[in-house]
Amino acid sequence: LAGVWAHEMANVTERHNTRNIVREELFALAGKILTGGSDMMETLNSAGKTVLSGKFSREDERSADILGTRRLAAAGINPEAIALFFDRMGDGGGSGYLSSHPRTAERRE
Repeated sequence: LAGVWAHEMANVTERHNTRNIVREELFALAGKILTGGSDMMETLNSAGKTVLSGKFSREDERSADILGTRRLAAAGINPEAIALFFDRMGDGGGSGYLSSHPRTAERRE
């Protein structure tokens, strides 16, 4: 539980959610400018935005994993326990590419 909290605290202190919202809005604006706002192009823009924001989200989640693990160690809590959490959580059958989080094996490592 401490590992999960440390990870979530890292997301907050690093402002990952705020950056993602700003990034997504910039992608949307750029897409509207480039496509002229047509319905078909809006759909393609939305799909592209989802793929690109997923990549950035995975980077943020990886960063939160690392920072959270470091904070656990600094607090004298065994950071290896978070790896057990990732094992229990699993990947849920996701592809990894469209996921907002890195694959479980990568997070465990």
